Amino acid sequence: MAEGLWITIIGGVLSTGVVILCIETLRRYRARRPYVRLLDFDQSEPVVIVFPARADEPDSTRPIRDRRVAFEDMLAANYIERLLSLSAWPVDAVQMREHKGFGKVDVQDQAKNLVLICSPRSNTITREFLAKINENTGLEWEFEQEGDEYPFIRTKDGKWQSASFAQERSLREAGKGAAEGPLDDLAVIIRAPNPYNPAAKVLIISGLRAIGTWGAGKYLRQNAAAICKRTQGGDFACLVRVTYHNWRIENVEPTDVFRLL
Repeated sequence: MAEGLWITIIGGVLSTGVVILCIETLRRYRARRPYVRLLDFDQSEPVVIVFPARADEPDSTRPIRDRRVAFEDMLAANYIERLLSLSAWPVDAVQMREHKGFGKVDVQDQAKNLVLICSPRSNTITREFLAKINENTGLEWEFEQEGDEYPFIRTKDGKWQSASFAQERSLREAGKGAAEGPLDDLAVIIRAPNPYNPAAKVLIISGLRAIGTWGAGKYLRQNAAAICKRTQGGDFACLVRVTYHNWRIENVEPTDVFRLL
């Protein structure tokens, strides 16, 4: 009888353990699901994060720490790395590449899952893929500059200018630094099929200025579930407004420009 009681107790403990394990597994799955849906990367391909190097250095294989990379661009890249971590993406399947080394370090780069950091004005890979996405989807979003005007974003909804340029000029004239802001920038976030491998994805994070790129990365990290709800997991393009103040991204909010591709 005692033996049967012990078997019952052990069986109950094991059953409880299995239930707890199942609940924890389900909890983790639900927690990472918004990040998995937001990125929608092809599991058979690695992720390559491409950023512009600010120095004209011929050796594109040098470690990141030895290169001059914009602080804001790397903060945006860090947000993406965090998104990948939250989606349980393997660390060894994430590669970092400066734009001049893209396709040279690995000739298969074009077919991978791509995260393109910074605008076409600084990152030639962003320029190449944005042109392809515009052609394939009819998006027609462009980063432009006319004459002495500040750079702007042109969409089918109109011409979008960053107030930050004039704001910074006013701050300088008042003897203040740009960080004393606030500065208001604009950024685009685009997720679309990779034109060279439709099973993979391209994620473009691009501000008119570096603070916009930084803010766009933060917006993705903090709003994965809301974005997925709005897009139902589909490809999209949106324009966000970023406010920078005292060395921080103070606020990021979507504009009315939000398109499903």
